[in-house]
Amino acid sequence: MKVKKAVQVYRSLHLVPEDLDFIIDIESNIPSGIGMGSSTADIVATLRAMDQAYGQHTELEDLVGLVLQVEKACDSTMLDHRVRLFAQRDGKVLENFGCRLPPLYVLGFNMMPGEVFKTDDMPPANYSREELARFDQLLSMLRIAVHAGDCRKIAEIATESALINERKYPKRNFGYLMDIRTALNAAGVCVSHSGTIAGLIFPINELPCPATLTEVSSEVRSWGGEYLGLYRM
Repeated sequence: MKVKKAVQVYRSLHLVPEDLDFIIDIESNIPSGIGMGSSTADIVATLRAMDQAYGQHTELEDLVGLVLQVEKACDSTMLDHRVRLFAQRDGKVLENFGCRLPPLYVLGFNMMPGEVFKTDDMPPANYSREELARFDQLLSMLRIAVHAGDCRKIAEIATESALINERKYPKRNFGYLMDIRTALNAAGVCVSHSGTIAGLIFPINELPCPATLTEVSSEVRSWGGEYLGLYRM
């Protein structure tokens, strides 16, 4: 339904005649409702395909605005891989760090398989003055860490952000995740702030051996989680 609405808005933006008909088929391996940006990915892929089909070019600002007409919050799927501070509910890039993240691995988990988190139905988190001040400090630390390529410092910042988020939108089994982090000496944890997925962050040369990863997969299943795999960033 979101894609259908986006197409209607696209028609108006580019004055696509109503008698021009088309069929949209979406094939995706991105699970929905767990915080992986599946709906934004579907919408952006559709709109870019329509640009190709109709010889149009939707500017990035228009693309983000169009997505926000369909969703209350969107992911930065339409942007390139440089690190940015992106306001998801406003569709604005607040800061461009000008570089990519350093090479790292993320060991991914679904903390609450079978459950969904509908961002559109959730109000924005209400942060205290102290939390907002801490975010400013973390952002300053992140600028330095990203430009220095300091994976461990980036992971520490992600962990503190995850802990703050846990006070707003708690994830079942989060304590187990922190225990695994300690056991594997992971650099930190990351979470989908509006979803059910989380991960352990490892510098590129500090990944546990395959046998250990297999043990972790079994342990995660034992407490009701789902092992999603290893991702190279």
